[in-house]
Amino acid sequence: TSGSWGSGFPYWDIIYQPGIIIEDSSNVTTHSITLTNLQEGKTYYFRVQSKDDSGIVTSKVYNFTTGSGSYPITISGRITDSENGLPVKAIVSCNNYGSVSDSNGNYAIRLKSSGSCNLTAESFGYKTKKIPISFSGSISQNIVLEPIKASLEGRITNKTNDPVNAEIKVYRQGNLISSTQTDSQGNYNLQLRLGSYDVEFSIPNFLTNFYLRFPSLSILSNIKDKVKGITAEANKISFTADIKTKEIIEINSELKPKKVFYNGTEIGSVSSLSSLKPNQWFYDSANKKIYLKLDPYPKTDCIFECCKNETGYYDKNCSSNYYCENRVCKAKANCPFECCVNEEKYFDKLCSPPDYCFNRKCVYASGIWKFDEGSGNIAYDSSGLGNNGTIYGAKWSSDCISGYCLEFDGTDDWVKVPNSPSLTIDKEITIEAWVKPKGNWTGAYPGLVSKYWPNGYLLGISNSSRQWTFWLRTQEGGLGIIWSDSSVEFDKWVHIAVVRDANNVMKMYINGTLQSRTTTLEGSIAEPDRDFQIGQWGGYFNGTIDEVRVYARTLSEEEIREHASGIYKPIQRCSDGTGSGYCSLTKPLYCDNGKLVNKCSLCGCPEGQVCIIDGSCFSPSKPAKTFGKTDIGSSSTNVIPQNFTYGSKFTLPEDGVVTNISVYAYFGASYNRNYKAIVYADSNGLPGELKGVSEEKHCNEAWQWYNFSFSPALPLKAGNYWLMIWSDVSWYILKYDSGGYHAYKNVTYGVAPNPFGVPDGTGNYSLSIYATYLPLK
Repeated sequence: TSGSWGSGFPYWDIIYQPGIIIEDSSNVTTHSITLTNLQEGKTYYFRVQSKDDSGIVTSKVYNFTTGSGSYPITISGRITDSENGLPVKAIVSCNNYGSVSDSNGNYAIRLKSSGSCNLTAESFGYKTKKIPISFSGSISQNIVLEPIKASLEGRITNKTNDPVNAEIKVYRQGNLISSTQTDSQGNYNLQLRLGSYDVEFSIPNFLTNFYLRFPSLSILSNIKDKVKGITAEANKISFTADIKTKEIIEINSELKPKKVFYNGTEIGSVSSLSSLKPNQWFYDSANKKIYLKLDPYPKTDCIFECCKNETGYYDKNCSSNYYCENRVCKAKANCPFECCVNEEKYFDKLCSPPDYCFNRKCVYASGIWKFDEGSGNIAYDSSGLGNNGTIYGAKWSSDCISGYCLEFDGTDDWVKVPNSPSLTIDKEITIEAWVKPKGNWTGAYPGLVSKYWPNGYLLGISNSSRQWTFWLRTQEGGLGIIWSDSSVEFDKWVHIAVVRDANNVMKMYINGTLQSRTTTLEGSIAEPDRDFQIGQWGGYFNGTIDEVRVYARTLSEEEIREHASGIYKPIQRCSDGTGSGYCSLTKPLYCDNGKLVNKCSLCGCPEGQVCIIDGSCFSPSKPAKTFGKTDIGSSSTNVIPQNFTYGSKFTLPEDGVVTNISVYAYFGASYNRNYKAIVYADSNGLPGELKGVSEEKHCNEAWQWYNFSFSPALPLKAGNYWLMIWSDVSWYILKYDSGGYHAYKNVTYGVAPNPFGVPDGTGNYSLSIYATYLPLK
């Protein structure tokens, strides 16, 4: 599968082969790829990304430049192991040319002309080998690599330092690969290739079948005195081991221990191996084995009212509305500032949207640079946060969107805003600017706005594709890239806006129009160490820039369209401070052109309340009830006609708010699709006014209850109603045809239902349908 990482970087699917990566010095997976139709003399980029056991992702970008002409000279050969003669997968290079040996150890390097080099072979677990060679034509050169080894050594003694006779066995994937006996002084030494092994210390003439085993012991360097002080006294066995965090020790023992002590403190047992936690033990009675999971830096349960981030104790939280200070729970206080968000000592106090809280102040934006000064070397920030920038080289211009603007020469002009916490944005972000490019910029990625690398955000141009491009990098190693649908146009003003919204979706707008490329990127984009820059990053922008704005929130599409029209009017606000087009902090209120209205479908309801169709919220005072649940048809082959004439007619006994409709039905294989529930008012015994349609529900080939929710909920007066089910291809459980309304009769599995009428045959089931409602009184 081919595609693009953005900024013109092509990518391809790759073939996975077992192997190793030298740079990481660990057994992982190597990747091979064959690229075709590359252009001569062009630079291509590729990205390598890895994820470790803890979920940390790292990546690195590499590049190569294609050559031209023919490659008549070949250096070829075979890479083998010096001890066993087996083939080795290795990277082989000669100057700037290279190859990776295949599963048989064969490699081939192709060169353009005669010369000389140090032919170099590298592979994890082997010493790098360099062979000086000269060549005027094709030559063959085999390479033998010597494995790197580490020692597993030590002296096994008892607690009085007397030597203990022991046998040390090393296994890999269940196979014994090496073993040795201690000498008369208890000494042992094994030379092992780098890797992961199961290491067993067996003590004969000690206890019956007794041994200590260290599963998956990583040997990447010398290990000395892994275990010593092995002693058996009456009813107690003791030993000393050099362990890592959460390392497991397996002990072969005929008897289950009564107690286990670790560094003099008794540790508890668990009932299964899967539930074993640090500093606990488990005895497998079936296989006569003790499993110890030990942590050399143990914590214990907090013995105080609360603990937080302490070395010796696990965290112990306070109850809601309290915080931990000096191991005592204290009550939170109301926020005494303009706003508070996620503060330990204070309850949250939010800003009226669209403003957001920064440093206990409500702000509209994190930075606004209008460039309307017209002179001097300072670009002032109008956000009120003091993010003023120093202008380097850029010239003032009056050919602007509004007032003055800055013209950048594409060589060395830029604006520097010192590193600022208000511009170190973590999650939601919007960046917008007016730009008039001239072209002929420098570098691979001329930047418009950036606070980038190794994390952060960058809005600029990909020089290779000539498209507007937006990059985000997260602290977790993620990378998100989106770009414009068309190439950059020269000598023409354009409004660019990019966002990452509350759902982590990256979007780009050109002149208010959403571009087709979007992507989702999770994680924190905060870059705490870089300055904020305008006009450069991986190259300098050539053109004019005006009205640069950065927000730690998502601008609405309406705001972006207004700004793309050159309208930067003061935001209209409602009486509670909420900006027009935003939900109030008081649910379900919405600010509509300066007026607060109910809009629970967008703004939600307070906890425990239900959103209804007029936009308000309803507080139920009584438990939910149901009406309906009447069988349609019968369990015999005889049909009750009145139950089928127009659908399912039921009586709502009191005023209520309908929240969902449930139907017990079987949808045959050909009816495995999406359905909706519909409510009609009764009109003289016939379905009349449409009252509401539920959310869509996928129904499949199974007898079960299907629940169709109404959101917002549906307020109804007491009276008669018709409940029907409709699908996305116009099939009904209760369907109208030329003969009138007919029920979609439930039948036993294997009998085809007939949605156009009553099915024939035996084994009919009753269809149950009912509505759940909340009484209004």
